[in-house]
Amino acid sequence: NNNNDPGSQVKNQLDKVMTQDPDPGKYLSLINGKAEALLSKDFGFYQPNFILSKNLFYPGGDIAVVNNFRYNQFVLAASAGYNTNNYLQIGGQFMVKSPNAEFFIGSDQLLKTYQLSKSLIQQVNGNGYLGAAFYLGLAFKFGPVLEHRSNASYIPVRQ
Repeated sequence: NNNNDPGSQVKNQLDKVMTQDPDPGKYLSLINGKAEALLSKDFGFYQPNFILSKNLFYPGGDIAVVNNFRYNQFVLAASAGYNTNNYLQIGGQFMVKSPNAEFFIGSDQLLKTYQLSKSLIQQVNGNGYLGAAFYLGLAFKFGPVLEHRSNASYIPVRQ
């Protein structure tokens, strides 16, 4: 074990932090909840959405604008979100949607993903941190469609 080795120095410091003055008491923390509001309007193939989200027990929140463009079973979404911690996210999503299933892929950090791709192709270092983010999802729907009577698309007639 060489004390001049940077790896050994980091390990020794971590050992000190982890084993020094342990606190055997319990740790309590609130699970964060969110209050959210969505404003949406359907214009046929285009649906803009404005979303406000506020953390209930911790500071911070989000403001987002999501633009959905539909063509048959395909949905293309472009989004911009601002977190009150001064964090801007630009994203996009592609979805294939049927009555009983959905498949989607997207990213909420398109700018960083683009910068990483560009730096890998050109083999140069980018500015700031490099990172990429994407998500992938699949959803299946089972059972009858549940709707509230006040806005149902079908109202049964009593006999």
